[in-house]
Amino acid sequence: MLQGICMRSSFMSKTGQFALSKGLAVAAVALLAAAVGFQVYDPSKRFIEAVVGVIFIALISRFSLVSSLLFFMLMYIFPFALKVGSSNVVFIPLILIIWLIRVSVRNVARPIGSLADWIVVLMAISYILSFYNNPGGAMLVFALQNSFAFLVAVGLFYLIVNFVRDAKTLQRIVTFQVMSCLFVAIFCILELLFPGRAIIPGWLHTFHRETLVMENVRIQGPFHDFELLAEFFALNIPIILFMFVRSRRMLHRFGYFGLVLLVIGLLMATSTRGAFISLFIGALYMLWIIRRDLNIVRLVYIIAVVAAMFAVTEVFVSKYTISGGMMKRLLGTKFVGYIPDTRTRAWPKAVERWKQHPIIGHSPSWDYSQKLEKWNWPHNGYLFYMNITGLVGLAAFLLLLYKLMRASIAVKSSTMFDSSFPRAFMLILHVDLVIFAIDELKIDYLRNQEYTLFVWLIFGFIAATYSVALNEERTSEAAERPEERT
Repeated sequence: MLQGICMRSSFMSKTGQFALSKGLAVAAVALLAAAVGFQVYDPSKRFIEAVVGVIFIALISRFSLVSSLLFFMLMYIFPFALKVGSSNVVFIPLILIIWLIRVSVRNVARPIGSLADWIVVLMAISYILSFYNNPGGAMLVFALQNSFAFLVAVGLFYLIVNFVRDAKTLQRIVTFQVMSCLFVAIFCILELLFPGRAIIPGWLHTFHRETLVMENVRIQGPFHDFELLAEFFALNIPIILFMFVRSRRMLHRFGYFGLVLLVIGLLMATSTRGAFISLFIGALYMLWIIRRDLNIVRLVYIIAVVAAMFAVTEVFVSKYTISGGMMKRLLGTKFVGYIPDTRTRAWPKAVERWKQHPIIGHSPSWDYSQKLEKWNWPHNGYLFYMNITGLVGLAAFLLLLYKLMRASIAVKSSTMFDSSFPRAFMLILHVDLVIFAIDELKIDYLRNQEYTLFVWLIFGFIAATYSVALNEERTSEAAERPEERT
C-alpha cells in the first residue's frame, strides 16, 4: 500500500524510488519564499541576523573557508550588534580559529607570511605602548575595543594573504568586492529615496532628519559618514573599471558600466571634495602608468567618456535628487593659508593634542572633551595616528604604505589588457593606494571600524596579488629554463 502511494506521488523518481531530496528542495524553496515575503513586508532584525548566522556557520563548517570569507565580504559593511560586540569581531576570529584548526590537522596549506609582517608587529607594539597614557575608565574600554578592532582588521589582512594563492581565487574575491560595492550603492539609493527612515528597524538606518523641504543632503551610506563613503566609492571606481576592461562578455560589461556610472553619481551625492580630488589625481596617474595600452584615439575616447559620465551624473544628482551635488561645493573651496577652510579648527587642535604625548600617543581612543576643551576628529589619517599612537605608530603606518607602494609599483611594466589578471590588477591597486594616501590628508579612516576593515582588505589585496604575481613569474621562468641533464 505504501508503495502504491509512493508510485502516485509527484515526487516519484523514474526508478520507482521516492525522491525525498526533491521534495525537501521544493519545501525549502516554498518556506524561503514565504520568509522573504514576510521580511519584505515587515523586516525583522532578529530573523535576518539568525539567517545570516546560519548561512555563515554552514559555509564555515561544510564548505571551503574561502566561501565563508567571500560571504563575509558581502556582510561586513552591514554588521549587527551582539552582546560581545559587532558581528564582525565574531566572524573574523571564528574563521581564523577554524582555519588554524584545519592547519593543525593538515587539511589546508600551512600559513604564509606577508611582505609586511615586521611592520604589522611594529604597529601592534605602538598600540600597546600607547596604553601608558590612557586615562582609564571609559577611555580604557574604548581603547581596548579599538585595539581589538585593529587586530580583527589585521586578521582579515592575513586571511586574504593566505586564502588568495592563485589567479582564479583572486578573480573571485575581486568580483565579490564589486558585489559588496553594489550592496552599498543600493543602500545609498534607498537613503536618497527615503532619507531618515529605517530600512530594517534596529539595524539599517540613516541619520538624516526629515524636514518639509529635503535638499543639500549629503548621503552617508552604511558608514554614516559622507567622507568615508566618498573615499570608499573613489577606491572602488578603478576596480570596477578594471573589471569592465577585462570582461569578455557583453552582459558583464554592461553591468560593470552601469555600476560605475551609478557609483560616480553617488560619489557626487556625498558632496565630498577630498575624495573627488584624490580620484581625479589618481585617474591622471593611472593614465600615465597604463600609457603603453593607449594611443591618441583611445586616450581621447577614455577622457571624453569619463568626463561625460561625471558631467551627466553631476547634473542629474544636483537637479533631480535631494543632494546638492559636488561642483558647487568644489568651486566654493577656500584656503586659510595652506589649510582648507573646513580644517582650520581640526588640524591645529590635533597638532596641539599630539604635542601632549608626541612619542607614544594618547592610546587608541578619542576623548571628545577634556575639562572645558573640546577635541574634534583630526580629519587627517596621519594626524590621527600621531594622536593615538604617537610618532611610533605614525612611522609604522608610513612604513606600511611605503612597503605596499613599493610592492605594487614593482609590476609597473605590466599592461592593463595583455598582462595576466594578477599583474594587471596590481596596477589598479597601486592607483588605489595613491588615492588613499592622498585622501587621508583630509579624512581619518580609523574613525569607523567597518571602514577600517575595508582599508585593510585593500592592503590584503596588494599583499596577496603581489605574491600571486611573483609565483606566476617564477613558474614562467622555470618553464622557460632548459632542463638540466645529469
